[in-house]
Amino acid sequence: MRTDDGVSPVIGVILMVAITVVLATIVAGFALGLEERKMDTAPNAEFEFDYDSGSLEITHANGDEVREDRVTIKGHSNGPKTPDWTGDTDTDDYFSAGATYTATGVGSDDTVKVVWEGPNGDSTTLGTWEQ
Repeated sequence: MRTDDGVSPVIGVILMVAITVVLATIVAGFALGLEERKMDTAPNAEFEFDYDSGSLEITHANGDEVREDRVTIKGHSNGPKTPDWTGDTDTDDYFSAGATYTATGVGSDDTVKVVWEGPNGDSTTLGTWEQ
């Protein structure tokens, strides 16, 4: 007489382990993919502008932290320029609300833009100043 009682539990355990590994891989890939996409999206930030005789003070008024190396100031005679923000800047190359930059050589008829440039070549205008 032959018994196959031990075969079904072993196959069941192997299938459960395989399903667990597949699900863990899917969840990990999805979670890591979302994090990567989050870093590639433009920040939600607002900027305020204060113009005075050729100088334009640009202030990060509120919103997300912004990576300094992704921001360019465009539209004035000394630009485009990657600014060196002062004020609320972190040591990890991000700046947040309260940080300021003063652009010089700005004419009263210039249009100055704070532009975020993504790692894939896309860009988003975060703020615009026009007299």
